[in-house]
Amino acid sequence: MFPPVLIDGLSPDNFLPQLRAMAFHDRVPISPLAQQNSPERTRKFNSFVGTLLDQGNFHFVPQNIDRHVEEYNFLNTDELGIITDATNVLIDNIHDITSTLCGSQHIIAYTQMLLKVRDPEVSVHRKLFKAQLKSLRAQYKHFMHTFKRYNKELGVLGAILSKETKRTCDFEDAEAGSASEPTAPASNPTSSLP
Repeated sequence: MFPPVLIDGLSPDNFLPQLRAMAFHDRVPISPLAQQNSPERTRKFNSFVGTLLDQGNFHFVPQNIDRHVEEYNFLNTDELGIITDATNVLIDNIHDITSTLCGSQHIIAYTQMLLKVRDPEVSVHRKLFKAQLKSLRAQYKHFMHTFKRYNKELGVLGAILSKETKRTCDFEDAEAGSASEPTAPASNPTSSLP
């Protein structure tokens, strides 16, 4: 089963038809095992992953999560929640910057239109409009670069969240399966009878 796709609003049309037909893991960890925590574990996760997420420095997050998982086998629900919170912040940032990009694009188009107008009142301010257009294009380029970076970071965090959610659920399932299986073969009391 494939890890879940946890980014809200992601269209299934983004997948090939053959992939859309396959089973995706769609549950979240809920067992007490997935909720286990200790001050030491929390401190380590916050030191190696949480601070990077808070600072928006996502470059080392995958390696640090792998290091944490090596030590603890899975991410607990609190740790998954911290990653979810970081993805939500990125989604909010993407919405904000999309709004800014749209506004910039409207003003760019308006300024370009003003530069084409032959009205003497408008023509007097031609240099000002050209300066405005140059400034707006630079801003637009900066915002577009930021938008692309946020989208890339959201993709990486979403993939990590999907993978680690599935790993935690698989760990829950493995632990539940080993707990229900007897550790030693049951003895049959009637087998010693002649």
